[in-house]
Amino acid sequence: MKDFFLGFSILIWLQLLGEVLVSVLYLPLPGTLIGMLMVTFFLSTGILADGRVKEAVQILLEHMPLFFIPLTVGIVGVWSLVRDQLAQLILLVGVSTFIVLFITGHMTQYFIRVQDKKSFKEGR
Repeated sequence: MKDFFLGFSILIWLQLLGEVLVSVLYLPLPGTLIGMLMVTFFLSTGILADGRVKEAVQILLEHMPLFFIPLTVGIVGVWSLVRDQLAQLILLVGVSTFIVLFITGHMTQYFIRVQDKKSFKEGR
């Protein structure tokens, strides 16, 4: 349990640091995004060992459905507004999901080709 609190504290402090950076530097991004980018950077560079936050992340992922309850309650609260636009919302979500998948797939293929060319030139 000590590992959970340590990992959770690290995640919270990085989120807070992201919020501070956004406030001080007037960045046009949410502080939570900056915090997650810092977590990703620190984990990928080895500055932060993944074992430090592993237990906290696992527990948060196990309870992730609970984080969507406020969203669901909010939608129920404005259902009269949502109901009138439901077809448009479903179409918008479907089309935007397809666009994201299409672009992500093409970008992944591009980066794989670039990596293959780089590996071929290096003789791997």
